[in-house]
Amino acid sequence: MKTASLWASALALVLGLAGAGQARAGIIQYTLTGGGIYGSLNGVSFNKPNFTITATADPANITTGSVGGGLIPFQQLAATSTIMIDGFAPTTFTDASFGVVAYDASKISAGFAFAGFGFASDATPGFWAAGKSGPPNLAGAFNFSGSSDVSSYSYGTAAGILTITGGDTLQNLTFTAAAVPEPGTMVLAGLVCGMGGVIYRRRAARPVVA
Repeated sequence: MKTASLWASALALVLGLAGAGQARAGIIQYTLTGGGIYGSLNGVSFNKPNFTITATADPANITTGSVGGGLIPFQQLAATSTIMIDGFAPTTFTDASFGVVAYDASKISAGFAFAGFGFASDATPGFWAAGKSGPPNLAGAFNFSGSSDVSSYSYGTAAGILTITGGDTLQNLTFTAAAVPEPGTMVLAGLVCGMGGVIYRRRAARPVVA
């Protein structure tokens, strides 16, 4: 009976935390990976290293607009973004308007889109994957790949000025988004595992009756 009671308590906890998690807006982690960029960080040059840019943000804060005289609509999500370049310590971009952007250029070329990290403007400076699978929807999970379309530009970062002088267009960049587990879900997993261990130990400790 005690075992049944423990499992009943665990089930009640599961349902309670699940309900709490449903009430909280989903958070998404956006990641751009690739290589082939040229430039310098705080005066130290690099030549075609691999790099990764990440940001975690609430898609409820997405804004929309257009560039190119209205021909290219976009979704934008300003977010604290971190870049990791091989050979350098990770650093964050310091411009408040820098973040996740997805451009829909299908009115110019069927299905064409470019998306990644940068600014929403007619100059479109940023780090983009460019492809013809249509633009990713920043509000959900996706996996968008395309050729490198990296702008020559100077960005402010916590480690100093990041100057991009160009990129290898033969490189592919991959831009992905995945839901971040709710804190309640992670706590729940730990509690249920712990409860299972307690129940197992109690059963194992019972004397065997001949």
